[in-house]
Order: sequence, then C-alpha cells, then structure tokens
Amino acid sequence: MPAALVVGASRGLGLEFAKQYLADGWQVFASHRTEGDGVRLRGLGAQTIAG
Repeated sequence: MPAALVVGASRGLGLEFAKQYLADGWQVFASHRTEGDGVRLRGLGAQTIAG
C-alpha cells in the first residue's frame, strides 16, 4: 500500500490532497494544528500528526 505525508491537511489544498489519496486507497499521514481537525481527519481514515 502506498503512503503519503500531507502537511497542513486540515484545510484547503492539504485537505483535498488527503481526501484524494484516501479515496485512491493510500495510507495517509496528515498533520494538523487543532484536535478538532484531527478528529475530522481520523474520521476520513487518515492517521494524524499534531503539529
């Protein structure tokens, strides 16, 4: 399974990249700033990294 690290995945282009990679079956590691953003990203299926 391919993997991607998406920096700034909580909004904008980063969020869209994370969604597209997840839809294509990639394992996504997504950075975010707030816990609410982390919850949303985990709900999409990403593994989150607070930063």
